[in-house]
Amino acid sequence: MDVRSRYKKYHNLYIKLIESITSLQIDIEQLLPIVALVLCEVGYADRSAVILFDEDQQYGNIITGFHILKEQFHSDSDQQIELKNYPEIVEVINNQNILMLNSKEELLKYLPSVEVTKKDQNKYSLSSVLITPLIHHNKIIGIIRIDKLDSDENFAEDDELFCKIICDYLSTRIDVDTKSNLEKEKYLIENLLNSMLDTLIILNSDQTIQMVNAATEILLGYQSAELIGKNLSQIIDDSELLEAITNSEITEQMETYYLSKDGQIIPVLLSVSIMWDDDGENQGIICVAKDITNIKDLEKKLLQTQKMEAIGNLAGGIAHDFNNILTIIRSYNEIIHTSVQTHPEIARNVEEVIAAVDKASALTRQLLAFSRKQILQKKVINLNEIIENHLTMLKRLIGEDVELVTYLDSQLENIKVDPIQLEQVIMNLLVNARDAMPQGGQISLKTEMCEIDEKTSRLILDAVPGNFVHLVVKDDGVGITEENLPCIFDPFFTTKTKEKGSGLGLSVVYGIVKQHDGWITVNSKANKGTTIHIYLPAVGHEEHKGDNKVFNPIAFSGSGERVLIIEDDQELLKLTERILKTKGFSVYPASNAASAKQVFSEQNQQFDIVLIDAVLPDSTGLKLIDEFQEAKPDLKVILCSGYLDEKIQWSLIQEKKIPFLQKPFSINDIMSIFKDILDK
Repeated sequence: MDVRSRYKKYHNLYIKLIESITSLQIDIEQLLPIVALVLCEVGYADRSAVILFDEDQQYGNIITGFHILKEQFHSDSDQQIELKNYPEIVEVINNQNILMLNSKEELLKYLPSVEVTKKDQNKYSLSSVLITPLIHHNKIIGIIRIDKLDSDENFAEDDELFCKIICDYLSTRIDVDTKSNLEKEKYLIENLLNSMLDTLIILNSDQTIQMVNAATEILLGYQSAELIGKNLSQIIDDSELLEAITNSEITEQMETYYLSKDGQIIPVLLSVSIMWDDDGENQGIICVAKDITNIKDLEKKLLQTQKMEAIGNLAGGIAHDFNNILTIIRSYNEIIHTSVQTHPEIARNVEEVIAAVDKASALTRQLLAFSRKQILQKKVINLNEIIENHLTMLKRLIGEDVELVTYLDSQLENIKVDPIQLEQVIMNLLVNARDAMPQGGQISLKTEMCEIDEKTSRLILDAVPGNFVHLVVKDDGVGITEENLPCIFDPFFTTKTKEKGSGLGLSVVYGIVKQHDGWITVNSKANKGTTIHIYLPAVGHEEHKGDNKVFNPIAFSGSGERVLIIEDDQELLKLTERILKTKGFSVYPASNAASAKQVFSEQNQQFDIVLIDAVLPDSTGLKLIDEFQEAKPDLKVILCSGYLDEKIQWSLIQEKKIPFLQKPFSINDIMSIFKDILDK
């Protein structure tokens, strides 16, 4: 059941119970059947019963019980039971606590198997049971039991809390028999209203406030005396809604806003019920409202996440296509460059084009980092070491007028990340902080361990429970306005001048952090500085692994080795074929998996190397590798791509240690990987 549905259920219960039990003309024995009936009547439970114990807690009287169809399932409403025969009740008495049974194993542990499993026209199988003790003067004098039958929905913590409120009220009701009617009225109503977690306001027919509960005072910041006697318009600034309440037109829950004493607008989920007398006259109005500020905040964050995901997919797609184009431009210019060495001016012009391509390649890498499709080379490292090893460079980066201070946790656990990408995150954050302090200031870098529990994770979008390394970057700069805060991770969004930045800095940080299974939050106000929190999963004190040996590309040519190239971009296919032919390889091109299989078969599998694009229109590179190597186990293969998606299966590529050529690539990149694979 979603949050809104649960709120609706509780609102209905509150209103029904208030309508039923605010009358003082009934005693406790009359009240108990009403409670049991209401719990079933609004769909909260399928079956309910109230059982009161004798003084020695040996026997219990089932005062009442109602079935799904609101019919009593006990023909004798005063049926007596021996408590020792009911393990679930004994458990509640011994522990003096609520017992909730949701799984079949839990149910069978305490209840007769026939009740749990039998299912015919007269019996219903139990799905969930909630038993709440009725405690009076620190002694259990009874229980309320509610059941769900043949249901996919179980009781939860919210249900425990609600049933406890009901039992607390019933316990209070037992105490009032000796009080005067006036004392009873004041005592009971105050106790009931103030035990509610939702706000409750009782009005007369002209919307004058007659009573408010403690939750209303807390939410709105008023004392009850400041509201009683005032019109509802003091907290609801909506004339149409006020008229609809008077005219009994509010039949379902609706979202609206309350105005607090200090002028805050508080979103609430409002239910309204009219109290009619026997002549059909309006005797008063009950308004129950749930503060949904947290829900609205989560909805905003969810919309922001969906927007970022959509922009990321677009950016990733653009970067993928752009990588192919850049590879073609760069490689052809390299070919031209080798042929114009006797014309220095032309050679310099070509070098300028290649330099421009490299800048464009850096831009695509940033777009891919934002879209979380950048290819990562993860290693186990310690964040403190990254910061300490680059401290001199970082200080130089932010300038002499900005002080950089660090607070590094000596017990910090390791993380598994791409070190280059993590360095990019730190540099981008420091550059942003520096630009926010044109007159100089201080930036602090702090690391610490952070444990996120289940409850906390539900309050933070993208958060999950576990142990995390927490990086905090704080500045005392100009801050971010409330208007701009939701946009700071959008690609190309910036408040800087064109010369100061492209607007990709924070979007790249966002993408890298998300790709490493972490999350990022920002606290900032205009002229109050900014604090950025990054959480990355900790891997304990796992041992660092040394870097792989870096290969420095050198001039290299083939000796007639047979190469099958599979690439769906026709221009890139032609380019790669040309490069390899000029380098002495015998090349066979294919534009898709089907044609590649045909060539492979026609050439009797006689290939030394297969260069495959990781994603093809009719297959994937990994699938083709499996098929080709099944036929020829010693076949050498190279996968090629410019970005990550689900089809590429990057983790499997790394696991199998398949050589990988990243787009956009240069001629030297191709020769380097070919030399490496042939040497092996």
